[in-house]
Amino acid sequence: MGIRFIKLLSIILALAGCSAPALLLTEQDLAFAPVNGKHENSEALNKGYYLYANKCGSCHYLYRPVKFTEEKWIKEMPEMAQRTKITADEQSLILKYLLTKREVELSKQSNHN
Repeated sequence: MGIRFIKLLSIILALAGCSAPALLLTEQDLAFAPVNGKHENSEALNKGYYLYANKCGSCHYLYRPVKFTEEKWIKEMPEMAQRTKITADEQSLILKYLLTKREVELSKQSNHN
């Protein structure tokens, strides 16, 4: 019982520390994302977000998508997926979410400058 509680507490603290809800894509966010064929509908992107928050966040801090380049995310995803036994479909949803959220954040930054 004690180990379960500690693990659950760790997950909660990790998610709270990153402000996970701030990482969720909104319809307004998607207006900033360039339309380039890489993006899925908001339902698929939100599934990617929840997988990222729950699968990736259970082991480490949730990094903001702009922290790494697109190439770095693409390179790291297979290694992380193998470690955590994330399926190919889950990996694809997480990567689509991360790359879309990254583009949204970069677009917002360039619009504010």
